[in-house]
Amino acid sequence: MISDTDLEAGLRDLRTRADEIPPPPAGLAELTRARYRAQRRSRAAWAAGGLVAALVLVGVPVAASMLAVDSDRGQAASERTVVPSPSEGLYALPTRGSLADDQEWLAGITARDWQPVTDGATPPGGELPDPAVDTRRVAFAGDVYSGRVALVLGLDDGRLGYAWFTGPEGADAAEMEPASDPSTIGPDAALALLDAPAPGASETLVVVAHDGDRVDLGLTVVEASGKLRADRFDLPVEDGVAVVEAELPEVLWSWQDVRVHRSAGGTRAFQLVDSARLRGGAGPVASPGDVAAADPRGLVGGIAPEITRSIVADQLAGYGLSAEQAAPTLLAAAPVDAKGRYGELYGMTHPSGATSTWVVVGHYQHPQEGAEIYDLPPAPAGTGLLDRAIAVPVRSTMLVSAPGAGVRAELLGAAGEVLGTVPLARGTGAVPLTGVAATVTVRVLDADGEVVAEAPVTRLGK
Repeated sequence: MISDTDLEAGLRDLRTRADEIPPPPAGLAELTRARYRAQRRSRAAWAAGGLVAALVLVGVPVAASMLAVDSDRGQAASERTVVPSPSEGLYALPTRGSLADDQEWLAGITARDWQPVTDGATPPGGELPDPAVDTRRVAFAGDVYSGRVALVLGLDDGRLGYAWFTGPEGADAAEMEPASDPSTIGPDAALALLDAPAPGASETLVVVAHDGDRVDLGLTVVEASGKLRADRFDLPVEDGVAVVEAELPEVLWSWQDVRVHRSAGGTRAFQLVDSARLRGGAGPVASPGDVAAADPRGLVGGIAPEITRSIVADQLAGYGLSAEQAAPTLLAAAPVDAKGRYGELYGMTHPSGATSTWVVVGHYQHPQEGAEIYDLPPAPAGTGLLDRAIAVPVRSTMLVSAPGAGVRAELLGAAGEVLGTVPLARGTGAVPLTGVAATVTVRVLDADGEVVAEAPVTRLGK
């Protein structure tokens, strides 16, 4: 258990120790980011509820991985055995895109080698498709926002294979490079590529579907009431192809639910992959970048900034928001146990006016341990982020964020009794949980003893 003195000392001398701590190991931020992505996908699935028919996980290069379900059959498309013929499905449709009539260019791209871009891409017990050139045809070829993109299909031992290629705008066929590992797909499915000329650049989504298909996407939104909602947005489609650019990389990077709808009803199975140049090579997809939270209270965090900045960026990406829109802010920071771990409370404001918060727990002396991230329930619009009363038990410490006029916070039990108080400075404070673990309400008082804010305690995982 840590004392009030230890809490204060930990905050005051953190800057003096900052230069003594070695930087976190390479890849630590990406490991933490990957853990958070899984949390965010769970949140998105919960928000969408039974309305979500297909969840697309962007950013993991997987060979022959079907990421949607054919709703007409209720069976994973990758588990079906199909023998496509030239007279059906995506393979039978005419070439689309601005290069559809350039026969010389199309002949050049169909002759390109189908080679994997990811080490170890061959699936266990199988081989990547490599159709004979005379079975190949181009489904899409043209210049899009990110440069030149081509989708080539081919027949390989009864399988319908495909390969994406990318290059700079105006590239010759010989200048096009493989964008992803070749894979296979059912003839009635659709294909999609998430592309950018380089990591961190504006991204382009290309969906090659069937004529008459409709394409939409879902994004998690926090309503003014604080409830989560999955909104759906139609994408512009021409001749069965949707091409969309996002000016902010985090917007497209965060797309959690893309669907292709048949004109006759039902959703169409499809595969979405990200390009090698978007990833910056064959590794994991590039992150949406790092974003430093505002620190109006002059707090000192105790977790590696490489981690906290990437988590802030992921929080923004989870809702398709920019830092300018949501104003992410550090609200409180303090040691949370006797082993040197710190807790940091962050928040941001949604376009609806609702606010959401999260807690990051990490070890200052041992950043290689990574960090834990806890999403807290959003709060309704009406009270600004810095004017909210927030009390969160984190490990052995109660973290408190309060309006700037508050000078102390009272921690109340179930019967309204005062279990303890928290001195506040610049709207924040922390005390050990000893004697106050049963707190259910925090009440913030100003210098005159007037109540300026009150709220229930928020517990991690609730």
